[in-house]
Amino acid sequence: MSDSYEIDQARLDELTACAEMFNSLMEEHASIPEIFAVTSDVVPKKKSEYSAIIAGGNGRIFVARKDDQPVAMAAVYTRHAPDYFHFKEHGFIADVYVQAQHRRKGLARQLAAACLDYLSQQGITTVRLTNSVLNDVADRTWDALGFKEVMKVRLLNVEDGIKEVRREFDDERIPCVDETCVGTIGPDGRCRYCGKPGPDGTK
Repeated sequence: MSDSYEIDQARLDELTACAEMFNSLMEEHASIPEIFAVTSDVVPKKKSEYSAIIAGGNGRIFVARKDDQPVAMAAVYTRHAPDYFHFKEHGFIADVYVQAQHRRKGLARQLAAACLDYLSQQGITTVRLTNSVLNDVADRTWDALGFKEVMKVRLLNVEDGIKEVRREFDDERIPCVDETCVGTIGPDGRCRYCGKPGPDGTK
């Protein structure tokens, strides 16, 4: 990475720039509006959220600076789990963003390292994060740092779900060819549950 980049905690006067980078992150993922659509007042609200993280003492905002201007960022904070879980606290890395002209320079990894170092200093042993399924670069970055995929977040429009359920029960119900499967054959000729071809074996 170029020596002209500096990784450090964000200053209070940089939080507006950080909030603007968060807005850019949402805009780049706008093809999934159910998750990433934001309101027009997102920048001041996100700035307030970042300020609260810092003031609360349970998190940090890290930035990469070039010529004393923030060009990339990552937020990290701790979360408390309910008492019925064995682990009581875990870290959460969020809002990792690098401006387009500064990508492919290792900044995301440098920011992640700063986040992990902060969590280690707090005695946190487990860290979580999420990223869009459309972000192949993020997948490769987190995989390379040792993060493992342990769950999936699924979205469904309620009306579409209702239509699919009705269609399944209105149509002739052909059971899956796998007798251990509970699914039925969908309009594409495959089992809605396990994906195996239907009984004619042509699809």
